[in-house]
Amino acid sequence: MKYTNKKRFFHLTIYLFLFCFLLQPFPSTAKVTQPKFTFSDQVVKVGVFDSAGFWNVNGGYVSGGYAYDYLKAISNYTGWKYEFVTTTLSDAITMLESGKLDLVLGLQQTDQRLETFSFPTNNIGTEFGVVVTKPNNLKLAYNDINALNGTKIGCLKGNIYSYKHFPDYCKEKKIDCDLIEYNTESEMFKALNTGKVDAILTNDISNFADNRIIVKFHAAPIYCATTKGNSYVIEGVDFALDNLQLDNPAFGAETYAKYYNKQNSELSLTRDELNYLSSANTPIKVALLENRAPYSTHNQEEEFYGIIPDVFKEIEKLTNLSFTFVPVKTNSQAIRMLRDGTIDIIPDYWSVLPVDGKTDASLTSPYLKYDLVSIFHQDNTKFYKNKKRTLGISMSISDTKEYFEENPMLNYSVYETDEDCVDAMIRGDVDGIVCNYYFAQQILSQTQYAKYKFTNFNFSDDYIHQKSMCVSSESGPELFTIINKAIRSIKINSLSKIVSANSILQAPEFSFTRWMQNNLFFILIFLCIIVAILICFLSYASTSKKKYSKMLNTDSLTNGLSLNRFLTIATKQNQGYFQYELVKTNIIHFRFINDLYGKEVGDSVLRLFHDLLHTNLTYDECVARQEADHFLVLKKKNTNSDKILLQIFHTISDEVYRIYGINLKINGGGYLLKKGESITSAIEKTSHVLADLGEEQSGIIQLYDERREKIVNALSLIETDMESAFTDHQFVPYFQPKYNINTNSIIGAEALVRWKHPVHGLIPPMDFLPYLENSGAIINLDFYMLEESCKFMRKHKDATGDWITLSSNFSTKHFVHDNFCSRVIAIADRYQIPHEYIELEVTETMSMADTDIVKTLFRQLHENKFLISIDDFGSGYSSLGILESFDIDILKLDRSFMQTNMQTKNINMIRGITEIAANNGMKMICEGVETKEQVEILKSTKCHVVQGYYYSKPLSESDFILLLMKK
Repeated sequence: MKYTNKKRFFHLTIYLFLFCFLLQPFPSTAKVTQPKFTFSDQVVKVGVFDSAGFWNVNGGYVSGGYAYDYLKAISNYTGWKYEFVTTTLSDAITMLESGKLDLVLGLQQTDQRLETFSFPTNNIGTEFGVVVTKPNNLKLAYNDINALNGTKIGCLKGNIYSYKHFPDYCKEKKIDCDLIEYNTESEMFKALNTGKVDAILTNDISNFADNRIIVKFHAAPIYCATTKGNSYVIEGVDFALDNLQLDNPAFGAETYAKYYNKQNSELSLTRDELNYLSSANTPIKVALLENRAPYSTHNQEEEFYGIIPDVFKEIEKLTNLSFTFVPVKTNSQAIRMLRDGTIDIIPDYWSVLPVDGKTDASLTSPYLKYDLVSIFHQDNTKFYKNKKRTLGISMSISDTKEYFEENPMLNYSVYETDEDCVDAMIRGDVDGIVCNYYFAQQILSQTQYAKYKFTNFNFSDDYIHQKSMCVSSESGPELFTIINKAIRSIKINSLSKIVSANSILQAPEFSFTRWMQNNLFFILIFLCIIVAILICFLSYASTSKKKYSKMLNTDSLTNGLSLNRFLTIATKQNQGYFQYELVKTNIIHFRFINDLYGKEVGDSVLRLFHDLLHTNLTYDECVARQEADHFLVLKKKNTNSDKILLQIFHTISDEVYRIYGINLKINGGGYLLKKGESITSAIEKTSHVLADLGEEQSGIIQLYDERREKIVNALSLIETDMESAFTDHQFVPYFQPKYNINTNSIIGAEALVRWKHPVHGLIPPMDFLPYLENSGAIINLDFYMLEESCKFMRKHKDATGDWITLSSNFSTKHFVHDNFCSRVIAIADRYQIPHEYIELEVTETMSMADTDIVKTLFRQLHENKFLISIDDFGSGYSSLGILESFDIDILKLDRSFMQTNMQTKNINMIRGITEIAANNGMKMICEGVETKEQVEILKSTKCHVVQGYYYSKPLSESDFILLLMKK
C-alpha cells in the first residue's frame, strides 16, 4: 500500500513538472511585432514661450522654430493637431503641472521635475548653458571666471539654468554676481542692449547671435514634458521620435543648423587673446604662392587676389588683425621662411608634411575641402582605356599614393607643384595628372589646353582633400588659437561665395595666330559649311517667305484668318460701298467645357465653331478668332443680318450638341461700322457691349448704342457728387432675402447698395459701381455698407431678440491693404455683432489676385469666425480649381446658370458643381431664381438656399422689416 502511494506520488510529480515545463515561454523564430501607436487627430495643447529660434511667434501666430519643427515631425507619426497657448516659460511650467497644458518642449529632467511631470524616453536635443555679453564689452573675456565677480547678469524666470545650474556653477567656482530675473527673453535682451545688465544667462537653444560667449557650462538633454501620468502623450512622443530616428537620423542636427547656424558670429576670446589683439600693432606676415590660381595670384601692382586672400579678409573682419602677403615661388621656400621666422603663417600647407621638431608650428582646422579630378588629353582617355597609366601628382596630395600602389592599372610620379605636373603631362612624361577641381577649371580655361578634359577621380568615400594653415609658434600661442577660432567661425555660405567668385572660368588672353594654328582644320570645315548654307539659303528663301506669310496670316488653332489678317481685310472692306456690321461673339461658360471635358475637346469645339461660321458667310464677309473663345465676324448689314447670324449660332449649337453632347450657349455684341472708321476702335465698342450683356442671356446680339456716351457724362456727375453722397447718407442698403427652398423660410439676406440722389433720383449700381471700382473709392463704399448692415442687425436684435445673418460685398482691391481684417473686426465689434452672423462676399475674380495674400487674408477672417462667400461663381475667370485653392464657406452660383428653359446638360452641370462644393464642405446658394421650375430642379441637388425674384426682389429697409415680421 505504501509502495503504491509512493508510486502515485512519483507519477504526480512527473506530470506536474511536465505541465510547468510546457507553460514556460519558448523562443520563437517568428518576428515579434511591436505595438504601434494609434494614429488620431487628437488636439494637444502646447505651451509657447518667448524664445527666438526655439519658438518663432509673430502676432500670436507660431510660424516656426526648433520646437515647432519637432512638433510637425511628431504629428506626421501621430496625426495630432496642436493648440498653441502663448505664455511665459514659468507660467507654462505652472500650467503644465495643473493640467491646463499637455506639452511643454525644451525642459531638462531633474529629481523635482520627475516627481511633478512625465518625460518620454527620447530627448529632442542637448543644450548647454552660456553666459553672453555684448561684443564691445572687453571687461569680460572667455573663461575669465574672476571677471564675473560683481557683475549683473540677466536670467529668465523659470529657466533651470537660472535657479539651479548657474547658481551651482557660481558656488563651485566661487563667483559672486547678481542674478536679475526677467519674465521673457525679449525683456532680458533689452536689458543687455541698454546696459542694465553686464551679461545674460541663456542656453545654446536660443538665438543670441551678434553677442559674444564668455562662459559655457553644464550640457544636458532636453525633453517634451507632459502632465504627470499622461501616458497617451508619452507613448505618442516616444513612438514618433523612435520612427523619426529611424527615418531621418540627422533630423536633430539639421534642425539645429536651420535655426542656430548664425550663432557665435562673434569670437569667444580669452583674456590672453584679447590682450594679444589689443597689442598687435604690426601686420602678420603670410606666405602666398605667386601664381597659384585660383588660390592666390598677384597682379601687376603686386596685389594678391584669390580664395586665400579673400579668406584672410573674412578673418580680418572677425579679429581686426591685419595681414601682409609675402610672395614665394614654392611651398619648400615657404617652409624655410617659417622656420627662420621670416613669415608667421603658411595658408596653403602640405597636408603630408608633419609638424616636427624642425618646424615649430601648429596646424589649424581645415578651412577648405574639395574633390580631386584627373586631366587627360582627349585622345588618351580612349587610347589608354585598358592599359596602365602614369599620373602626375603634386606634393600637396602625395598622401594619395597608397591608392595608386593598390591599383594595378595606375602608376604615379610626384612633382613639387600642380604646375610642374601639367608641364610633365605636356612633355609626355605622364599620361595625365590628378589635381583639385578648382585648379583643373583654371587650367582648362586656357586656350592651349583646349584638347584636354577632366573627369572625376574616385577615391574611397572617406577621403577628402583639404587645406589647413600652419601658424608659427614664435608668434605666440594666442595667434594660433585666434586664427583657428576665426576659421571655425567663417560661415559656410561666406566660404562658398568666396570659392564661387574665384573659381568662375576667366577668359584667357587671346592670340589670333595661335588660335588659327590650333584650329586650322575646323576653320576649313566651317568655311565649307558656310558655303553650303549660302547655297541652301537662296533656295530656301522663297519657300520660307511663303511659310512666314502664312504664319502671320493664319490662326494656329483654327487655321482660319489671324487677327492681323482680319483687321487688314475688314479695314479694306469698310472703305467700299456696302455698310458692314462688326460682331464679337462669346461662348457662355466656355471655361467649364475645358474643366469638365478637357482642353482637347474645348479646342475641337472652337475649330468647329469657326468652320461653321466661315461656311455660312459670303465671299466678302470674314471671321477670325480674337482670343480664347471670342470670335470677330464682319458681316454685310441688312434688315435680316442679325437674324441670319443668330440662325448660324443655332446651327452651330445643334451641331456641337450632336457631336459632343454639349449644349453651347452663344451671344454677341454688335456695332454698325461707319465708312473708314477704325476697326480697332470698333472692336473695343463691341467688347463694352459684350461686357454689359454679360453671360445672363444667350441667343442674342446686342447692338452698340449711345448709352455708353451717357455713362461717360454720368461719371462726371458721380465724381462731383461722390463726397456728399457719403456724408449725406445718400447710399442706402437694400436687402434681398435668402430662402431655404425646403422650408420656404428666410435664413438671411444680402445687402445691396442703391444711390438715392437728391436730384436724379434712384441711380442703379451699374451706373456708378464701375467708376468707384476704377477710382478705388469702392473700398470706402464697402466699409460704409458693412456698417449700415451692422446697424440694421443691431436694431433687429434689439427689437426681436433674434440675430439675422447678412452678407456684405467686398472688392478684391481690399486685398492689398494690411488693415482690412482689423477694420472689419472694428466695425462688427462697434455694434456688438457676433462675427459668425456676418458673411463677407468677394467675387470669383479674387482667384486672379496674389494667391498667398488671399489665403492669408481668409485665414485671418476665419480665425475671427467670419464667413467667406464667393459671389457670382462662373461669371468670369473662375474654374473648379478655385474650390481647392481657397478656404471658402459659401459658394454663390451665378444667376446665368438659372435659365427658364434649362436642358439636361445644364441641370447636370449645376448638380456637378453643387456636388463638388458639398464634398469640399461648402454651402451653396443659387442666385437669379425666378421660376418654380428652377426651384424644383434645385431641390434635386445639394443646393437648398436661393435668392431671386421668385421669392423676393431687393427690398428697402422698411419693406424688409415688414417681410421679417410676417415670417
